[in-house]
Amino acid sequence: MGPATPVRYDVFVSHSTRTRARAGGVVEDLVSCLRRRKWAVFWDGTCLQSGDPLMETLEAAIQESRAGLIVLTREAVKSGWVEWEQSIMRPLQLQRRLAILGLRLDADCPRVPGARWDELIEAGDPVDSRRLCETVVAALRKCQSLVR
Repeated sequence: MGPATPVRYDVFVSHSTRTRARAGGVVEDLVSCLRRRKWAVFWDGTCLQSGDPLMETLEAAIQESRAGLIVLTREAVKSGWVEWEQSIMRPLQLQRRLAILGLRLDADCPRVPGARWDELIEAGDPVDSRRLCETVVAALRKCQSLVR
């Protein structure tokens, strides 16, 4: 194993873009709330630039993060991108370089095969954005102790 990649982000947010319209801005609100609290967040909605090599940029951002937050929805479970991002996160989790948190937005979201959550957060229905942000912040703080 080579030298550790420097940490640039506190959290990498993995989600399905197909969830955005249906979820009414929940992910955007959460990202904004985390940033207002001075958490360094990688989210493709604001961190990807036109012309960036997509897979390389996403993989580097995951490698440079302390935690991965996978937003679990019916769409995300079927998303090849979310599955690919999780496949990058899992070895880092095993090396204790990254904690993986699941955030279930859909109560009926099927289980993710092979997923091992350091924390699993239930968003509730309806979603209270302020409460959700507090819950995610608490989970991220708790998970910091899991990462070297």
